Amino acid sequence: ALFQCCCCSSERAPSRMRAQWLLLAVVGAGATQFAGDAERRVYFSLLDLLRRELGLPSPGMRRRLPQVEVQECSLHGNASNCAIADMRRTQTTLVESGGETRCIFDHSTPYAFQVVPGDRDNLLFFFQGGGVCYDELTTEAGLCSTDAVPVVPPQGMLDTTAPGNPYQNFTVVVVLYCSGDVHTGDVVRDYEVDGSSVVQAGQKNTQAVLDWVSEQQRNGGLAAQLSELIIAGDSAGSLAAQVWAAVVADTLPATAVQVIPDSFVGVFPPAAGPIIRGFGVCGWFESETLNTKCRRGTLTQQEITLDTFERLGPDGKITPARRFAEVC
Repeated sequence: ALFQCCCCSSERAPSRMRAQWLLLAVVGAGATQFAGDAERRVYFSLLDLLRRELGLPSPGMRRRLPQVEVQECSLHGNASNCAIADMRRTQTTLVESGGETRCIFDHSTPYAFQVVPGDRDNLLFFFQGGGVCYDELTTEAGLCSTDAVPVVPPQGMLDTTAPGNPYQNFTVVVVLYCSGDVHTGDVVRDYEVDGSSVVQAGQKNTQAVLDWVSEQQRNGGLAAQLSELIIAGDSAGSLAAQVWAAVVADTLPATAVQVIPDSFVGVFPPAAGPIIRGFGVCGWFESETLNTKCRRGTLTQQEITLDTFERLGPDGKITPARRFAEVC
């Protein structure tokens, strides 16, 4: 039982599909030794083109915060704070998580996530995209979002007031992205960029959001058993949805679960194995086979996605209540 969805989360999806192929070229090129300055210049040209396709600012520039009013709240590291019942329906609240969460640079914004309250029993759990920074070169080139910037105004499937949106009136929680690690990292890099340490804490960021949503189910702000849970993401967030879907589905009780990874298929060249290991994710996977391959630097995104696919249903079988989208 497959649910097809193509380019549903953003009007910029065609550009992000082009960015996907550019990223594959960058990963492949970055794994080679440069023979001379000419090859290095070509590589940096690829980096610059990819950054522009992703809509990311030039290195050293900050992403613009939305020029509209949003509500703000702080957890101070405590998931029981910032009750969803106190937030305005269909209006964005930016929740600063605190604790061990953070964005990639010392001068980045504090980590926060976005909440748009809707119906109590339907939830769209969305991973924001925004490039990837997996080594010193890609980080210096600005290939990832470095500030937590909410999606305002909402677009595509996130616009739950739009007529015809199948997720109209859903509560939306957006895992904002500013760690450059596909929402999975847990590492302090051994280099600095522009005088700042480089800390990739996407794993802690995502877990903080998940803990808060789970608390809302416990305190009655959201239904203890959701009618429908949609786990989605675009670009780098699409990969995160493929990595996190089983964990999210196991944490948040729901009658029906759909996973919709948009604008990025998890297919990479073998050079991606050391990149995954570099994010510090080895040991996080439920499967010890994946953890072992991760430590060896041979784990592929394809294997991660297939493992998630198998874990979504009992005995490794997809059921009508748990569906994995076909990305086209």
